[in-house]
Amino acid sequence: MRLNASIDVARFLLTSGFPFRGHDESEGSKYKGAFLELLNDIVEACAKETTKAITEDLDGDYFGILVDESKDVSHKEQMALILRYVNKRGMVIERFLGIVHNTIGASFKRKDSLRQHQEDKLEELLKFGEVHTGQGLNQERGLQRPSDTHWGSHFKTLDNFLILFSSIVNVLKDMKRDCPYHLDRFVAENLLSKIHEFEFVIMLHLMFKVLLLTNELNKVLQRKDQDIVNAMGLLDLSKKRLQMMREDEWDSMMDEVSLFCGKHGISIPKMNEGYYNGKSKRKRSNISYLHHFRVEVFYAIIDLALQELNNRFDVVTSDLLLGMTSLSPVDSFANFHKDRIMKLAEYYPSEFGNKELREHNFQLDDFIVYAQKCDSKFLNLKGIKDLAKVMIETKLDQTWSLVYLLVKLTLIIHVATASVERAFSSMKYIKNDLRNRMDEDLLNGCLVC
Repeated sequence: MRLNASIDVARFLLTSGFPFRGHDESEGSKYKGAFLELLNDIVEACAKETTKAITEDLDGDYFGILVDESKDVSHKEQMALILRYVNKRGMVIERFLGIVHNTIGASFKRKDSLRQHQEDKLEELLKFGEVHTGQGLNQERGLQRPSDTHWGSHFKTLDNFLILFSSIVNVLKDMKRDCPYHLDRFVAENLLSKIHEFEFVIMLHLMFKVLLLTNELNKVLQRKDQDIVNAMGLLDLSKKRLQMMREDEWDSMMDEVSLFCGKHGISIPKMNEGYYNGKSKRKRSNISYLHHFRVEVFYAIIDLALQELNNRFDVVTSDLLLGMTSLSPVDSFANFHKDRIMKLAEYYPSEFGNKELREHNFQLDDFIVYAQKCDSKFLNLKGIKDLAKVMIETKLDQTWSLVYLLVKLTLIIHVATASVERAFSSMKYIKNDLRNRMDEDLLNGCLVC
């Protein structure tokens, strides 16, 4: 009776994400001996049964695995494994399989101080007519930590930093003057010195512009209902805009930086003088400030961004994404493109040899005519997921087996890391600030369930 009750309670806690041992989930907590061992055994058994159920549902079919990592609440690197497959009913299934800004944002008092300086600045701007009131205008901004798994957060952080610069300076001055601890005063003084350097300001503006040019692409790739054709268009646009920025926008950016420096009392070095790295003003290098900022910073960062986009979206990736889009049934297969679909199939040589590719070519011709003109069930589908389910329901997966195979292979391709981000969000519920000492086995068992 006690064992059954313990299992029932453990199952309830696992499905609810509740703690087992209060706020302390570590091995060194007050719960000792047989009870602790039994509890860990129950969690492990539940995790194994959950994994077994997933394996049986998979039934030896094709699957994709996406791996990513992030820091948990105790700053340990955790790895998430996401399994993606299509079940026997044509439904896409995703499972969580395993888990093998700081100075100002750290204090409520400093946050309040930042908010007050922001309000005072806004009142001053309103008084002189530099900003206007109205619904949705001049909303309160704050500094947020950029997220490791949310690309757009870095752009938003830099945007807010530029707008709140004077308020941030005032808060740091208050810290430098009023903080009771010497270390806090030292940190504030050091940060004040850093953010008033010309090199910091030019980097702030440069990174803001680079992230601005890729922000729309980032937002599209983060969406669950991804429009790949639109995403590929935005990819090309981002690369062209970065190249245009590299070739034509140095002077305009320098004008913005100079205006910003003049507004906030930041000294601008003479660009024809020899650059020094900050260690000693007496030891100047053979290159000028202009060469350093334009070639070693401006060009180098833009080239790095372009190279990263080319690496992440190479020819193979582009072929895969465009082939996926060409299979989409949206608007009666409006994006259907036979050559792209055949190119997609060629990337699976184990499944599509010469004989299969030839047969697949014929099946595509028959399938698209049937789907567009002969069966109304294919008219209002919203995506490839719906296409797979309808093919199973109508048993057309057997008639055009190679078409369905490619649809299934397409569905298990991970286009973005949204699933992993949701998994990491779950991890923060399980291992939170009050339970940050739980061991890896218990964390893994809880998350699998």
